[in-house]
Amino acid sequence: FGYDYVQHPERLTRPLIREKGTFRKASWDEALSLVAEKLNTVKEKYGGESLGAIAPSRGTNEEIYLLQKWMRLVIGSNNVDSGGRLGSAPTLVGLSESLGYGAMTNGLEGIVGADVILLAGADPDEDNLIVAHKIRQAIQKNNAPLILVDPRRTAIEKYANLWLRPSPGSDVAWINGLIKTLLDMKLVDKTFIDKRTEGFAELKKSLSSYGPEKVEKLTGIPAETLRETGRLLGTAKSAAIIYGNGITQHVRGTETVRALANLALASGSVGNEQGGLFPLCAQSNCQGAFDMGGLPDYLPGYQSVDDPDIREQFEKAWGGPLPLKPGLRLGEMVDAIQAGKMKGLIVVGENPIMNLPNVKRLDSAFKKLEFLVVVDIFMTETTQRADVILPGSTFAEKDGTFTSAERRIQSVRQAIPPLGGKAEWQIIADLASQMGHTMSYDHPSDILAEIATVAPLFRGVDQQAMADGGVQWPCLEPGHPGSKALYTQEFPQKKARFVPVDYQEPEETPSKAFPLWLSVGGALYNYGIGTTDKRAHGLAQWYPDTALEIHPEDAAPLKILDGDAIRLTSPRGQIETKARLSERVAKGTVYLMPSFYDLEVNALLYPDSDPRAGTPAYKACAAKVERV
Repeated sequence: FGYDYVQHPERLTRPLIREKGTFRKASWDEALSLVAEKLNTVKEKYGGESLGAIAPSRGTNEEIYLLQKWMRLVIGSNNVDSGGRLGSAPTLVGLSESLGYGAMTNGLEGIVGADVILLAGADPDEDNLIVAHKIRQAIQKNNAPLILVDPRRTAIEKYANLWLRPSPGSDVAWINGLIKTLLDMKLVDKTFIDKRTEGFAELKKSLSSYGPEKVEKLTGIPAETLRETGRLLGTAKSAAIIYGNGITQHVRGTETVRALANLALASGSVGNEQGGLFPLCAQSNCQGAFDMGGLPDYLPGYQSVDDPDIREQFEKAWGGPLPLKPGLRLGEMVDAIQAGKMKGLIVVGENPIMNLPNVKRLDSAFKKLEFLVVVDIFMTETTQRADVILPGSTFAEKDGTFTSAERRIQSVRQAIPPLGGKAEWQIIADLASQMGHTMSYDHPSDILAEIATVAPLFRGVDQQAMADGGVQWPCLEPGHPGSKALYTQEFPQKKARFVPVDYQEPEETPSKAFPLWLSVGGALYNYGIGTTDKRAHGLAQWYPDTALEIHPEDAAPLKILDGDAIRLTSPRGQIETKARLSERVAKGTVYLMPSFYDLEVNALLYPDSDPRAGTPAYKACAAKVERV
């Protein structure tokens, strides 16, 4: 539902060129010629590393692949990243280090076959209805106990056997405490640990201070509840560990993912057909954006850009030299723009001005760009700052493939011609030709065939595999059935690695001036920043405005009633919205559900990002609420 935005009258259908502060319509030839000219000028003047690209985490695999190829081969820069950085990069970094791949270990049917489910930092009834359905199937078919870990009561809580309600930012503490509980109860999977992992002795030593009573003081989770969680998880034959952005979108999100990987290994929850480790993706092709090389440090198929042998293979396949050093991540690109080191940027299907924290800093940085080109289907806060806007296309207007969160590559088929005249893969190929490097593809299937030749993980991905309903990578040769479960035989580095992680207090906690925790999340009828949702008539009617959930006991001293106008302030800024009194949130915590981002929510957020993954800290900062 909610797809009527595809033919909304506000769709961008013609290229636009900024002249004297306003946009005028242009032909595709004029617009692409201008973009090519400007990018070549910037490259010649400052070098390829002065340019960057943001790939679409909702685009097809083929257009993401082509964009990063164009950046590396034609522009000469590894400065390419995607919107997937904003939620899933801690999974990519954390799970890659521990297990080998930054992806779900099993298909979603692994949830159905599990005999216990741990759900942490995710609300599948709002974020992922398919996962919510699989959890309910496991409860109905296997009588699988559900352990919910979330500071906020979600719809699925009524099915939970246990509800752990940790204080914001304390996830590493309860996860370490849970592993310590498994150790104390002698419920770790010792056979699996001995045969298939390394580093367990170091992990065991690092957990000595995480007894249940200590963890209760750090997290607020009762010691006995933690022990009962350990009993359920440790006695399971196949446990499913599911987590979402409530785990990843913190300054230490990568460390929390590492801790969950330790938990999965200690309990023997990976390497089996059932159960597994299930990170949830926020965007429709976040997994594909990573897979296809929409990353500054990896070529397609997670092949390192600074490996000379790998680079030589791509240079032969693509017909030209490639840059030697890893590029900049999304947040680092903004830093480089602010510092005057990055001069040009191409943004495809993303809205960084509204997605990243600190809108004033972003606006200041983008004004320093010598040239900004944006490809999008609607006018956004980012397109409004562009020098050239190229009309993009929706899923309904192109052929190609998407990769689901369970690593399943599936076809999308064109239903209507692109309203703007070109799909993104055609825009990139035409732009490459304008810049003197011909990219000849008759159809996205030609690009998919090329992907299979350069990335071993996808070597068997072809049109036949798509015809049979898609295939899960690794798919190593034509006719290969794909991989429902990873690591059933061995890990890419032969053995999985335990990586000890120590708990650290959050950088920002409530104080006298800002006495509440603020967390930001979404709702079923509102996706992301609302570029499409607010133009879907039914969704806009169902969920018309923003509201702040606040516990009645926090609202009473402030004389705030349900529906009152309130001012929400953090150490960085303030917004005004409505109050929604609710016991779904814990006392001392407020929860903001932005509707179509009619407010500059990112003005409130904690400004630092995860140092390893570059993911912003959307989920926990200090705030205060006042009645207006």
